[in-house]
Amino acid sequence: MKEDLICGVAILLYLVLLYLLTTAFIKTGRAVDRYKMKKKTDKIKVGQRYEHKNYFKDPFERGKHVIKILDVKEGYALYEYEEKLYIRSSVSLEDIAKIYVLITDIK
Repeated sequence: MKEDLICGVAILLYLVLLYLLTTAFIKTGRAVDRYKMKKKTDKIKVGQRYEHKNYFKDPFERGKHVIKILDVKEGYALYEYEEKLYIRSSVSLEDIAKIYVLITDIK
């Protein structure tokens, strides 16, 4: 009886330790992803031109869906389409880093 209790406590401690290690690995992975995204979003500046990744790969659509960054504030970027100057929109910097390809860089 005593051996069964000790075995049960050992299994419980093993599961708790496994849970803690798993959560530590997950949180570390998320922190690394946030750091990498921060490095990408810090490079986004006013005046840069981007194109959507899907259109960038298509030779027939390339150059037709270009956006220009007008303003960057608090994690969001105001942009306008180059062909349609009257359309202005806002998107998060993370979305720009994930979805768009940099065409021209401003130094």
